Amino acid sequence: MNATNQDANKMKQTFEQFQYDIHQLQNGEATELKITTLLKQASRYLSQYTGNKKNSDGSPKVIAFAFSGHGTSCGYCDDEITTYDGKNLDLREQIRLPLVRHDAVAEIPKVFFMDACRGGSELRQKIVEKGNVVVESNYRIDYATIPQHVAGAGAYESIWMPVLAEFLQTVDKSLADVVSMVAGEVCKRTGKKEKKQQPHSESRLSLEKPLKLYYNRKCKNEYTCVM
Repeated sequence: MNATNQDANKMKQTFEQFQYDIHQLQNGEATELKITTLLKQASRYLSQYTGNKKNSDGSPKVIAFAFSGHGTSCGYCDDEITTYDGKNLDLREQIRLPLVRHDAVAEIPKVFFMDACRGGSELRQKIVEKGNVVVESNYRIDYATIPQHVAGAGAYESIWMPVLAEFLQTVDKSLADVVSMVAGEVCKRTGKKEKKQQPHSESRLSLEKPLKLYYNRKCKNEYTCVM
């Protein structure tokens, strides 16, 4: 799908600019087996991690996971993403848990960017929506949309993730500020006849200072990005 390919290219460009260590699975490679295998490998590495947990300027290292594609959520289950071969993976148990469960990296923030449908509902112009310590802390998940709603992507163009990538590359602010600005920009760029979108964030980061995904674009850092 052209929209998800665009998302992948934009996010890869972003993480390359920040000089992250990137592990990318795209289209036919993004099967259930390959995704879970990569996460198991990452989990094993993180469980034995003994390196620095901060960069030379004192800012934290970051572990990131980005996904663009199909997904869902329902009243009795957590968010799920759909693999290339049509299997569903539970976001919290099969994606988040392998990266956040280890004491060795408890101090390292984990961030998740999810541009996928979370159901079949669509926002209307006049509708207002309301809405263990290691395992349950120091992570952040940013979604393209709220639960039970479709993501704003057509056959040829996605919305949220390309804007997120653009702002991460060009705006020198904290991740929280960038994501907030992205929500406003997505609203501005969405035409009156297009599907409306309400991005959603869940943050349990435990940091002394606001998180940025880089601290010096000119320096090579030991970041890890799983895509």
